[in-house]
This record gives sequence, structure tokens and C-alpha cells, in this order.
Amino acid sequence: MQNTNIEWTDHTLNFWWGCTKVSPACTHCYAETVAKVFGKRLFGTVPTWGAGQPRFQRLEAARKEALALNKKAIKTGTRPRVFVNSMSDWLDAEVPIEWLAYLLETIHLCPNLDFQLLTKRPENWFSRVNKVSGCYNLETAEGKLAWGKTAEWYIGGTPPPNVWIGTTVEDQTRADQRIPHLLLIPARIRFLSCEPLLNSINLLDLYKPLGGHSIGQTAERAKKLYALGCERDHDGDGNCDRHPSGCPKAGIHWVIAGGESGGPARPTHPGWFRSLRNQCAAANVPFHFKQWGEWYPQNEWGFLPAETIDRARTKYPGQKLSDGTLMLRVGSDSTGRQLDGHLHDQFPTV
Repeated sequence: MQNTNIEWTDHTLNFWWGCTKVSPACTHCYAETVAKVFGKRLFGTVPTWGAGQPRFQRLEAARKEALALNKKAIKTGTRPRVFVNSMSDWLDAEVPIEWLAYLLETIHLCPNLDFQLLTKRPENWFSRVNKVSGCYNLETAEGKLAWGKTAEWYIGGTPPPNVWIGTTVEDQTRADQRIPHLLLIPARIRFLSCEPLLNSINLLDLYKPLGGHSIGQTAERAKKLYALGCERDHDGDGNCDRHPSGCPKAGIHWVIAGGESGGPARPTHPGWFRSLRNQCAAANVPFHFKQWGEWYPQNEWGFLPAETIDRARTKYPGQKLSDGTLMLRVGSDSTGRQLDGHLHDQFPTV
């Protein structure tokens, strides 16, 4: 049974709460808002966002939930997707490294779950995971398992088969900054969360990361950023010598897009969504349209229920974008998930 309304996952699992805002996508952080409502009940005080502020852990509770989900998955023959740390960032450098070690150990203990690890700090992966190795108790079977798998992952071996790694890219600047770091992380699945989408993003012409290729890059840089699917068949038997169970695949394997919700939400131009959809189609990469958010384009009214249109004509304020497109604040419960009259619910092949 799901414990979340997030369309692209089945469950959320939080090992800790609290974060520091790092980019425009964080401005109206939903997690900070949720913490103000529920934080005191869980932790005795309201978690405060910001550098130097304490993070609030629930490590044992999260592991208990994960183990229960894993047991259920075995019993039912399903493979749930689990979004980790929706109330924080798993690569936050202000979090005690022991907490990250505990999180990764839990993942290794639950091989029947697919863990979706989303971050705005992909540049921290190598330094954070490198520090984790000294945290495991090698006197226990769990510690030995986690140490071995994490060490193999770090040195470029086969990544954990139940881990998806993603980064948030809300505009071109963040795409330029974060995608190269994401592409250097060995992963079975890499994905982008373009939510809230705050400007147009060109993935194909600038990077070609969707198909694992590069355009406009030097050969050396292209090899570094995109050649993550190995060429290590030194003995000529047709198999990779380093990754016997399968090489990390190059490129980006999934794109999620969505608008912003909540009181001060900013509108997303419909053309930005369409561009991402079309780029994914051109690269044969799954595209998932999560939501319009609070705002909906007036010229797309034909895809909304009649009662919503009637209310929009008389009640909802509008905002014109730079090209004259009129966006109406209809509310996320009414805008729905159809883009040009179609649902886009694609997921990566695992």
C-alpha cells in the first residue's frame, strides 16, 4: 500500500529531516512547510532549515519501515519504488556521515526494493561515499555486506542494482552544474527531476546525455562524462572484466517534469514542458509528467473539466508570461496531469 501521493514512486522513506536551500527550486520548499506542520509532533521541536541548523534523525524507524516493505515485497512478488529522504537531501554535507552509512546499509539489506535517491548536491557523491567506509561495523554480517557493496560501488564497480540516482534541474544553469556530476556516478538508473520547472532546459543540443552521447564537447571531456558503459573486455571473451553482472549504463535514463504547487507557486510555461517531452521522445528516454502545479495555461482549457473552466473564468487570477501566454491559478487539485490531453506515465526499464 502506498504512503505517498507522489506519482512516480510507491513509498517515501525519511532517515532524517532538515536541509539548507541551495538553488531557486528550494525557494518555496515543500519539505520546510511540512516540517512546520508536523515537525514538533515528531521531534519535539520544529526543524529549522538553513546552514548550521540541526538535522533530525529517525534512522531506526526508517530501517524498520524499509525492512517491512522488503518483507512484503518478497511475499507479494512485487518490487516497490521507494523515494528516500523527501524531507532532506541524502548528500547534504552537514549531515553526520554515520547517518549516510546507516542509510546505505539499510539499502543493501533490502534488495527487493528500488531506492530512488534524489539530490541537489550530486557533486558531493564521491567525497561523502568515500567517508562512509570507516563507519561500518565489520563484526556484523550487515556491516560486512554494506562495506563490501559500498566499497565496490565507490571504486567504479557494479553499482547497487536496487539504487536509482537522480538530481533536480529546474533551469539551464542547474542542468549545466549538476548533470555532469550525476553522469559520473555509477548507477543502474540515472534520472532528472525537472520540478519545479522554472525555465526552459536544453538537454539534447548541449549535452546529449539522454542517449549517452555528446555534442560540442572535446573527445577527452566526452569520454569522461559519457563513456560510463565500460570497454573493459581485456581478454576478448565479449564480457566486461570489471562488471560481470552488467556495466553501468551511460547517460540519463528517465526524466520527470512538473510545475510548482503551494501558496507562492511560480507558473511554468507550457512550452518548457513540451520541449522536455519532445527531447525525451527524440532520445527514446521515458518521460513522466508529474503535474502542472498551481498554474494552468488559458489556451489549454479544453482539456479541463467544465466546472473547472467555469470557476476559472470568474474566480482565478491570471499571470502573463513574457511571450503573452496567460496562466491561470486554478490550483494543483484541478490542473491535473495531462499535457496536450495525454498522460505521460513512463518509467525506465530496469
